[in-house]
Amino acid sequence: ARHWEPGDRLLFSDDGRRLVRQNGPHLFAWDTETWASASAELPGPPTALAVSPDGRLIATADADGVVRLFDAATGAARDSLAAPKGHPRDRAGG
Repeated sequence: ARHWEPGDRLLFSDDGRRLVRQNGPHLFAWDTETWASASAELPGPPTALAVSPDGRLIATADADGVVRLFDAATGAARDSLAAPKGHPRDRAGG
């Protein structure tokens, strides 16, 4: 079993039905009524983490300016948005 580690983040959705844990590049989500779980892997540890108020989506942001959305029930990637070309967070240049 994994234990709490330095740098872990733990969040609840506003309605309290979703619990999300981030451990390095790993995301874990639980439905707090059924304890059904989901997980997702990121390219690296995110710099920001948020859960939608209804607990359906998890949003992450990384140092390169990419925001990713995940389905909290399944862990499936839903969408991503990269910083525009030439933006200071665009590491590829523009």
